[in-house]
Amino acid sequence: MSEDDSSENISDTDYVNYSVMLESGQFDNKELGTMRGDSIGDTVYSAKWIINTLISLSKVQDVGWTQKLENDLCILWDMTAEKDIAMYLYENDFLKIVEASLETSTVPRLTEILFGIIGNMSCQTSILQSMGNNKQLVKTIWRNLLSDDTESLLQIFRLLQAVVWDIQRNPESQWVKNIKECDFFSEVVIFVLNSSTNNDLLVTTLDLLLSISQLSDTNLLLELFNIEKLVSALLECFMQVIPQQKSHFTEAELKVIEKWLTVLSTVVKFDQITNNKNSKDIMKLMEIIFKILQPYKHKSNLIPIDENSALCIQECIEIILYIQKTKTCIIPEINSIIINIICKLKSAEQDDFKTRLDDITIELIDYLERYWVEMLGIYTTDHIKDILCICNKQVANTETYLNSNNPDAISFAGGLPNTETYPYKELNVIYKDGTCSKLEGQELASALQYGSARGYLPLMKKFREFQSKWHNPKWKNWDVIFTCGSQDACSKIYEMFIDEGDPIMVQSPTYTATINTLASLNVDFIEITQDADGIIPGQIIKVCEERLRDGRPLPKLIYINPIGANPTGTVLSESRKKQIYELAQKYNFLIIEDDAYYFINFLNKQPTSLFSLDTEGRVIRLDSISKIISAGMRLGCITAHTELLTKLIMHVENSVLQANSLSQVLLFKLFDLWEKDRLDQHFKSIQDFYRTRRNIMLKEIEKHLTGLAEWTEPKGGFFIWLKLIGIDDTSKFIMEKCVPNGIFIIPGNVFNYDINKPDQHIRLCYSYGTQEEIERGLSKLAELIRKASKLSIYK
Repeated sequence: MSEDDSSENISDTDYVNYSVMLESGQFDNKELGTMRGDSIGDTVYSAKWIINTLISLSKVQDVGWTQKLENDLCILWDMTAEKDIAMYLYENDFLKIVEASLETSTVPRLTEILFGIIGNMSCQTSILQSMGNNKQLVKTIWRNLLSDDTESLLQIFRLLQAVVWDIQRNPESQWVKNIKECDFFSEVVIFVLNSSTNNDLLVTTLDLLLSISQLSDTNLLLELFNIEKLVSALLECFMQVIPQQKSHFTEAELKVIEKWLTVLSTVVKFDQITNNKNSKDIMKLMEIIFKILQPYKHKSNLIPIDENSALCIQECIEIILYIQKTKTCIIPEINSIIINIICKLKSAEQDDFKTRLDDITIELIDYLERYWVEMLGIYTTDHIKDILCICNKQVANTETYLNSNNPDAISFAGGLPNTETYPYKELNVIYKDGTCSKLEGQELASALQYGSARGYLPLMKKFREFQSKWHNPKWKNWDVIFTCGSQDACSKIYEMFIDEGDPIMVQSPTYTATINTLASLNVDFIEITQDADGIIPGQIIKVCEERLRDGRPLPKLIYINPIGANPTGTVLSESRKKQIYELAQKYNFLIIEDDAYYFINFLNKQPTSLFSLDTEGRVIRLDSISKIISAGMRLGCITAHTELLTKLIMHVENSVLQANSLSQVLLFKLFDLWEKDRLDQHFKSIQDFYRTRRNIMLKEIEKHLTGLAEWTEPKGGFFIWLKLIGIDDTSKFIMEKCVPNGIFIIPGNVFNYDINKPDQHIRLCYSYGTQEEIERGLSKLAELIRKASKLSIYK
């Protein structure tokens, strides 16, 4: 074989190797010499191999995509980390080949690899500048930015990160104009942050945003992005990248969190979040800050503190300070963790006298203490008590902690009225059983003063005891908070956890306030029918399976009024409760258990609650004081997972501030005096009272409405649900016939989502009328039904 033949053979066959560093035994000396003379610059890579690969790439439309070409391009991708290779490709018109290939490519893997290669090449300033001046190539890059292939997008974002670095070096770069002229650049970034489930892509997107946020000319960030939308998208991104609460973070997770915090901190400094009307974003942001800080409650994650953790904690504090500007109360759990961190860091030196605090720790302690001093100047005494009551034992004593920081502290912060100006000296309450309680002194002052958003602490403790006895919860991370009635609690849950368009299941017919609140939130309202045993599980299965088949989102939650349902009076059967909870686990939705009539049922045995079946924290239980103690006290209670309650407390603090202090103290005095046994007697007497009322009305209904209506015996609650025979539109009938004749009842259509759809039902309430009023009213109603059923206008 001649030397020329040998050279030709090596360049045209599969024996061409990308590296010139070969084992001498593979080829003879002439062949080795020829190949080693083929190396590019100071590298060990073969020019002929690269040329062959480029030729194969240029023929891909004719020959097709092959495994060999994919392997060769991946090798070339790795090579381009070398400057000499990048320049060699550039000088041999590789960008033109890439441009042509991307124009015609239908292979996502090819697109990904090509963007990966030019991403590596873009690390060379001269190449990147040339790319920026190539309008056709820039146009191709922007077109592929709309790709739905996440791996290709990841490589494009890597390329764009190099672009931003170039802008940092050269603010006059052509790339500034190129990015500004791309109308959808920011939309794509925000879409990825909002919807991608590819964590590598999300982290790369954060890298890109971090580079943009660190530009000396921050106006580019403002010009490119709607800050409010970017904040929302960043929050969604975090929930995807760090979806679960962690007991500790890995080094890789810490680096991602640090990037995220740095980007967000830069974004919120533009003060857009201060004017952000979307309080859900602020609440979600606090939830994330809590999630980041939570692991640092544990000493093992703090001692010794590493630089990444210290930076993350400091960035969290920066963001908390910006949240404070929105006039939003920082949740007590966040501040309690900060105090715990201070105490644990300070105790490190006491635990080991040989250990000196390093500079990172000292700086972090100083930073956190300055933050806490600032907060002391803002918070009321009750806020501080809320914070400290959930701290660990090191700081459980409020007075000791505050005095240890500043024994001479004087607060001019909270706008609390002075209780000395109140006209009340004492309040005496006499109960029906002859016992009494007195409010005076500090207890009366607490009852008449602002209180905690969570509730009156002694009452919360007592109610937790009762919930444990009544429901025997199967999991530990639950707690209670008090609200201004059960309806207030329900509204706050909807407002905190539901977004516009969310699919929500509701038993039908249902409580009118639930319909009205959900309608105002523009949800995807899904009515689940019920029968005499309550809501029908088969309907839930049908809805969820249809949505899975159609690719639509599954329901976010279901609203259930399980005992003495309003308006039907049904009680959800035990077997159906278990079925519904199992479906909640299967289809991953929450359950709102609105159980205002829990103690007003007419069964032989107290029914179990959905809360008592819960093992995962997916049941949000609502209890009402209105039906069993006093409606005017306006008190309700939410029992749920502590993480859910943390969000709800934020809403309470920034809406009604708290439930009525006086009502809470009065309720606590009653609970404390009666305890569970006496309360159970009270509930039994209530059941007997309303059972008698129900039976009176049922007797009169049977007497007057037999043949005119259909009904079932209610098993609880205040209401009887009747279907009128011969009257299709009870709303029209009531307004035109009943009201003018002094009979006031509620038409069935108001308990349906479509209030304009005629309904044959009416709801009668038996809780308040006397026996004589019930008899007289039903007699008159029967007469009106007989007359109206003969008229076609009601059919």
